[in-house]
Amino acid sequence: MGKSNRLLWADIIKGICMMAILLFHTEVYYAGQEIIPYHCYVTNALLAFFFISGFFFSHSDKVFSPRRKFFYILRALILPYFIFTILLAVPKTIVHGDGMSPLEVACNILSGKASWFVASLATAELLFSVILKYAKNDERKIFVFSALPYLLVAAGYHFLPTTILQHCNIWCWQNALLALPFIFFGHYCRRHPTVMEKMYRLSTVLCSLLIVILLKYIECAHDIYLTLEPITVGSFFILLIDGILSIVVLVGICKRLPNIKFISWTGRHSLVYYFFCGAAPTMVTMSLQRMGFSYTHYWQIPLAFVLVYLIATLIAWLIYRFAPWMVGRKNEKLKMKN
Repeated sequence: MGKSNRLLWADIIKGICMMAILLFHTEVYYAGQEIIPYHCYVTNALLAFFFISGFFFSHSDKVFSPRRKFFYILRALILPYFIFTILLAVPKTIVHGDGMSPLEVACNILSGKASWFVASLATAELLFSVILKYAKNDERKIFVFSALPYLLVAAGYHFLPTTILQHCNIWCWQNALLALPFIFFGHYCRRHPTVMEKMYRLSTVLCSLLIVILLKYIECAHDIYLTLEPITVGSFFILLIDGILSIVVLVGICKRLPNIKFISWTGRHSLVYYFFCGAAPTMVTMSLQRMGFSYTHYWQIPLAFVLVYLIATLIAWLIYRFAPWMVGRKNEKLKMKN
């Protein structure tokens, strides 16, 4: 998508959410555990990406083309998935010392488990393409075909053994089914600008924020986990409401923000950040530990996070500047000032 077609608020949302994901991984790698609970913000950040994906799923002024969308997903998601997971496979195996054989590493990549979020996003977009093709612009059908799989996954995890479901989660199809309502929400908002106008209202944002805060209190007080991978969801109803309302809050806030360039730049290049959200914290953690600066207090996390963010940003800039083909782009030379 060309720069002229971009919406600043969407890039800011993606930038903020990507930085939240980097913060989570910084805590996990540097402190050895999550400190701020995963379901307090990471789940919301991931669901916001699905919403943005749905918002830009098709051009509102053009007839949807499943064939064009398929090749876009292949070029912009699936190809980068294989490039980066293969590129990072050997270093990950050496650093983490998990003892995986080359065959196990290959199976991990081929099954979509090497980078679960990108795999689930690609699968979800392919499924939503099929829904749009056969629903033929009937929004009631699109809604039903997007909501029903979510309910089926919820029922499956309620009645069936979790181990069986996790074992057969090839290309994260279960995570993709959970993402469909949020992709539909984004697609619906794009087709109905009045919905976005209502989301922008201060009263709507404040009301949604209060409900989200209440939900977060309930989740923490009752240990209701909303983990997307592996799927560990204590309440699929809360996951849905929490996710939608947090998106409303993000949209309402980010549409009011000015262009904070480093955040919007991060949002525009978030794909590469995601692939290195484990590698960058690993490098920072190893370096700080060798310097005798192991984790003891939380004040060290912001410092480590800044280093992680700078390393990931440098990697993203180098790739988009010199090897854009790795992320499905051609002859594109981006500058940090964009």
